Amino acid sequence: MMKNQSYFQKVLEILKDLKKDHPNCEISTHFILATDSESYPISDKELYQALVKHKSELDMNTLSDEDMQKVIEETDDLFTEVDPDDLEEEY
Repeated sequence: MMKNQSYFQKVLEILKDLKKDHPNCEISTHFILATDSESYPISDKELYQALVKHKSELDMNTLSDEDMQKVIEETDDLFTEVDPDDLEEEY
């Protein structure tokens, strides 16, 4: 990447790289995994840095895109409220 590029341009470039390397994974998935959903809005620089870190972690990862999506879905289930009446009592 060119040194004089804006962080906006750098974000676009890394998103292109992520899509090329992981064509079955939605860009929104990369965004969710790279950023903390509690920290909006974030600057272009912060987004770029988060995406760079995310990409480097993916480059070391051996999970397929499908496995990565499964992890996201299973993680979402961890935060689903449970009705206490639906739980079986264990003794």
